[in-house]
Parts: sequence; structure tokens; C-alpha cells
Amino acid sequence: VVVTDFDSLVDHYRRFERRNMWEDKIVLTKDQKRQLLVRLMENMRPENIHYAYSQFNDNCATKPRDHLDFALGGKISEYFQNRPSRLTLRHHIKRGGDAIWWVNLGLDFLSNDMLDRPVTPWQEMFMPENFRQYLRELPAYDDSGQPIPGRSLLEGGRLVVDLPEPKLGTSPYLWILTLLGIPVLAICV
Repeated sequence: VVVTDFDSLVDHYRRFERRNMWEDKIVLTKDQKRQLLVRLMENMRPENIHYAYSQFNDNCATKPRDHLDFALGGKISEYFQNRPSRLTLRHHIKRGGDAIWWVNLGLDFLSNDMLDRPVTPWQEMFMPENFRQYLRELPAYDDSGQPIPGRSLLEGGRLVVDLPEPKLGTSPYLWILTLLGIPVLAICV
């Protein structure tokens, strides 16, 4: 957890993260807000600030997911943990690395089949854009856990930092084929 002012956060995303940033309103009851605040304050204690980062299970998107899920009495996990997804972790990682050919190549050579297992939308929320997309599907809930008619969990939505998408790189396999294929073809000839 980092406590900062909004303008500094926007500047950080624009200059250093080089990623888009969205601002949404989370529709919570007073009790849910109180529970979320208590959870965040606990996370801000000096002994809890640092944690064992895990790209898929404990990162900058899963932390708020888990805190919000707690404040909502487990409604997010209840809705998303058992739903199947058509995508794998490898798909999400490769999509994020498309602009850098050597990332894709390294991913293919160095990763194992753990990335190829089917995952749930709950697990896909390790990516911030997935987290936001899935939360937009949920209704807002009252304190008894019932959906609030006509209200969504995320409302509004304003693009605060709008940066162009990185250009896609060329396939690393084209380079490998070129660098290895030409000498092999020459030897065969």
C-alpha cells in the first residue's frame, strides 16, 4: 500500500508506468466502506506493507480484489471462482508482451505447462484490466448480500491517463527461422 495524492499517482502512471489509468466509482454501503477501510488500514501497518509478490496470485490487482471481496462478504469470489474461462495464463502474459519479441520468445522457452491450464475469471483478475472488466459485470450489493436493483458495483468510468498501445513486435519465430533456417538450407544444398 502506498498513500499518495491523486495528481502524483496520475503523474506516476503517465511518466513511469506508461499505462492507461481508469477512475471508477465503487458502489458500497457505509458498512462495506468501513470494512474496506479497516482492511486497508491493516494492510498499511509497517509489518504488512511488504509481501511475497506473486505475479498471478498476490499482486497489485489481486490485493484490491481480495480487500474488496472481503468488504463485500465474498461476493466477488463467489461469482467468479467457479466460472470457466476460455483463456490461459499464457494467453494473458503473451498479450502483455506482444510488443517485445524477446519476452514472447523467453516465455515460450522458459515457462512450463502451469501457464497452459484453464483458469477462472477470479484467477484472470491478476491483470488490472481484467479486474476492472469483471467488476463491471457485478451488481452493487446491500449489507445483507442482496443485489441493489439498478446499481452496478462499478459506475461511471473515466479514462484519466490515455496512452497509445505499444506497437506489436514481429514474431520471434520469424527471426529464429531466418537465422537458423538459412544456414541449415545452405548446408542441405
